[in-house]
Amino acid sequence: MDIMKEKVNIKDKSFDGAGLKKDYKDTIIEYVLNGFEAEATSVSIVAEPYSQDFTALQKLEVVDNGHGIDYETRDETFGSFLISQKEKNIFFDRVNKGKGRYTFSNICSKVQWTTVYEKNGKRYKYTITISNTERDYCDYTEPKETVEKTGTTVTFLGLTKLTLDNIENEEFEHSIITFFAKYLYLHKEKHLYINGKEISYRLLIDDSLSSSLEHMISGVNFKIIFIKWLDGSNRKSYAYYVDEKYVEKYREHTKCNNNAVKFYHSIFIESPYFNTFLDLKSENGIEAPNTSNDIIFKEIRTYVFDFAKTKLKQYVQNEVPGIIQSYIDEGLFPDFTDDPISLAQKEDLTSVVTSVYCIQPNIFYRTKKDSKKAIIGCLNLILKTDERDNIITILDSIQKLTPEERDQLADTLRKYEPSSIVKLLNTVKARYEIIDRLKTLIYDNKKFTNERDHIQKIIEQNYWLFGEEYNLVAADERLDTVLNKYLRYLDKDNTMGITYTDPLYRARRPDIFISRMRDVATPDGDQQENIIVELKAPHVLLTFDVYRQIEDYMRAVKKDPEFNSLYVNWKFICVCTELSQDVIDKINSRKDKGKKGLADQESNYEIYAYTWADIFTMFDIRHRHLYGKLQKINSSPNSSDASREKADALTKEIIEISPQAK
Repeated sequence: MDIMKEKVNIKDKSFDGAGLKKDYKDTIIEYVLNGFEAEATSVSIVAEPYSQDFTALQKLEVVDNGHGIDYETRDETFGSFLISQKEKNIFFDRVNKGKGRYTFSNICSKVQWTTVYEKNGKRYKYTITISNTERDYCDYTEPKETVEKTGTTVTFLGLTKLTLDNIENEEFEHSIITFFAKYLYLHKEKHLYINGKEISYRLLIDDSLSSSLEHMISGVNFKIIFIKWLDGSNRKSYAYYVDEKYVEKYREHTKCNNNAVKFYHSIFIESPYFNTFLDLKSENGIEAPNTSNDIIFKEIRTYVFDFAKTKLKQYVQNEVPGIIQSYIDEGLFPDFTDDPISLAQKEDLTSVVTSVYCIQPNIFYRTKKDSKKAIIGCLNLILKTDERDNIITILDSIQKLTPEERDQLADTLRKYEPSSIVKLLNTVKARYEIIDRLKTLIYDNKKFTNERDHIQKIIEQNYWLFGEEYNLVAADERLDTVLNKYLRYLDKDNTMGITYTDPLYRARRPDIFISRMRDVATPDGDQQENIIVELKAPHVLLTFDVYRQIEDYMRAVKKDPEFNSLYVNWKFICVCTELSQDVIDKINSRKDKGKKGLADQESNYEIYAYTWADIFTMFDIRHRHLYGKLQKINSSPNSSDASREKADALTKEIIEISPQAK
């Protein structure tokens, strides 16, 4: 093989003073870079030890399948030092002016290039060798025709400092992929290997959030490449405006790198628009044309920043649940039991805290653990009240909120206000509390409890005792007044009104009049339903005389043609602590109807007599499946405290905690 020796054209500086890379990782990166710059789709780093028992390297190779080194242009590549044809761009931001191929001296005594190139439809192969002892000369062989594929293999010989461990370790791998990550992401057809293992950009880039798109402004096309970095070390989040060769023309911080959620990213905006783009400022400080004053540039900047904000929101939504879970694991959330209400409250709090973090993470970021716990505890207390809007004020005092953030928080609080399950379970719990207090009034304090001052007032606020489906129309009014209200409730034309002339009927004052809101499905079709309730003091026995008051209500309604419709059902209910035997006998005579408490029935009119125990039992049957694992609420006051004042106080307390009162 004929070998020719050619002298390197040294420009201005000696090898020793040229600032060659000292780190072996940087040295190898330079040779991998050369491979990709030769348009290779595959570059492999191959380390070969002397034997399996030793890590000392016999040789190290960088193999690529690029276009090779044309023998005719070798002087442009290897004949000059500190002169380079390369142009710096965002992928390969190193321009070593020909120095890169001489960095071998840091790791070995000799380097050899075996290259295959194509010319005029034929392929040729030759070698180039540079020795550390004669770095100002290159040895060439004559090119020979070959059938081998194009590409270049760089072989490092006389390795004195490197071992296999230097090549096969995470630090080396990380250095390599850090340099080539964005290039490999944007050129997914290209591959990089270390001893047969592919080194993927996915080690540093979140592929799920990274993306590219095209956007056109005034006929100018822009390609926008967004990269979300997994590792934020030594990376600032910039938008890079580059020309068609990906040469950077301008950069600016995106202001979307939210440290609270470690949103590290880069955005590249490539377009022929930037081929002639000038920097923002000229040397004399006057804005140059076609830069920041240009309408197209302003529009693309706005679009890019909005795009970045959308990515930030998407990222935060994905990441924050894990952060919030860590707060729960660390004990920053209040303690919740495993009963349905407590679990629902926990879900409500978690949803709101998650949304707050998404909107303004700095409320929690770099906040001491105790402070985070206090903030979350405060949110939990407010969420249990009707003062949810105060959350915005409190959070604004912790971290100044923008108008947009305030609007987002308001929407969040409306969205999670409170969830239907929370509302339902809280209602059930409150109802059981009311039932317990009502039992105290009726059983323990019955001597001082009356229907007008206590029982009636409570039922007015809690008519759900007779069914969820009813609306309260009126309470404690004359029968004609009540029925007129009923007509208005039905939106009927009732300008004349109803007046009962019979003194007996005019004197009647039903305690509660309730109307069903929706139709009732019956074998005869859909029907409306109304309830008139007569409440008696706990100490009053439901005798036949008392029962006859209910019969009078029924007859008064039946007499009026306005209410005498076959499609409207009427239920008249009397409630006392105890039933007399004659009333019990009437109920027993109607057992064949299969309706508990039914004392009389005429067509679509029914009379029921219930004890308070019946009412409480029916309530429990309707609600206990929702009550589930809730601990039994035992807030009943001591019976020894019986008094009129106690009855008044209990009545006031029940009304205050009744959901309808709010």
